[in-house]
Amino acid sequence: MYPSKLKEQAYQPKFTKWIRENFTACRVCFGSPVELHHLQVGRNDWGKKIGGALIKDDRYQIPLCTACHRRLHNTGEERFWKMTQVPHNGYDYANLLWKIYQQQKN
Repeated sequence: MYPSKLKEQAYQPKFTKWIRENFTACRVCFGSPVELHHLQVGRNDWGKKIGGALIKDDRYQIPLCTACHRRLHNTGEERFWKMTQVPHNGYDYANLLWKIYQQQKN
């Protein structure tokens, strides 16, 4: 698959807008305002570079408050989710959001 096609598939602006409008609380602490975090997992082609930057897939983003978002980046993806008390890890939650979005879209 060509890099431009990968980038096109990863870019989901309508989904991003939908998350911002419907999920205004942090997935971990329920604080606000939220930022959207792109998970470091999800795609089979994750880690491939396009123009020197890693591919980020908008399907794998979740709302986190600024404090939790910074803590995740400082701690690392895997360790952060093990430390939290949420019933689903970020990957499962991102898949759930995408599924709900797809159902509402149709």
